[in-house]
Amino acid sequence: VAIFINEFMRDGKVKNIFVFFIDSLGATPSIIYGMFGMLLFLQLLGISSGGNSGKSLFAGALTLIFVILPAFTRTNIQALQTVSKEERQASYALGIGKWQTCRKIVLPVAFQHILTGVVLSVGRVLAETAPLYLTAGLSGGSKISLMSAGQTLTTRIYSQINSNDLVSAQNIMYECAFVTLILIILILIVVDIIIPKYFEYKKKKQSKEGIKILPSKIGFKQRVIDSSKNLIVKAKSFYNLNF
Repeated sequence: VAIFINEFMRDGKVKNIFVFFIDSLGATPSIIYGMFGMLLFLQLLGISSGGNSGKSLFAGALTLIFVILPAFTRTNIQALQTVSKEERQASYALGIGKWQTCRKIVLPVAFQHILTGVVLSVGRVLAETAPLYLTAGLSGGSKISLMSAGQTLTTRIYSQINSNDLVSAQNIMYECAFVTLILIILILIVVDIIIPKYFEYKKKKQSKEGIKILPSKIGFKQRVIDSSKNLIVKAKSFYNLNF
């Protein structure tokens, strides 16, 4: 969806309407998605072992897809917009189509930002409670089944509020909070340290290898950019055009 909106739709009212609806869905409270998932996946489609009156982890997972999809799409649109127009124009100047340009140039350049958006979406899934409370339920069991009710870290904490055994409930809350804290720290390490360091190392490695290899073996993306930049500069100087 993000690729279609950013790369293939023309700037205008239709594109602005699409972006407006995506932003509106992203600002919708998650409890609304929970009610939607309960009505659609449980009461209408009956995706649970208990039929229309039951709850299931699978219905909760499907509901979470609707929860994170708008924000994930908007993040990918912003990631694709980090690629400069000059790189796209350089590819088009050689007669390369939009899809090939998107696949070979735009997506590799924006991959770091897209990967960051994926990790942040995982973090949001860990923090959601309301959609899972309405679709996956609060009861846990010794056996895990996608078609049965289940608990996540957040719903497990919430289910202890009305517990009669305060000591046990408090221990469970501390346990879940500790696991959640560890997961959040790991996500922050991945987003702020591992991903940037990996792409920095990859970029340095490619730059070192680029000095040793022959021009005919230079990557497709770099050849397109370098050759087309020269064509654009010559066209500007000859025709006195402003791109």
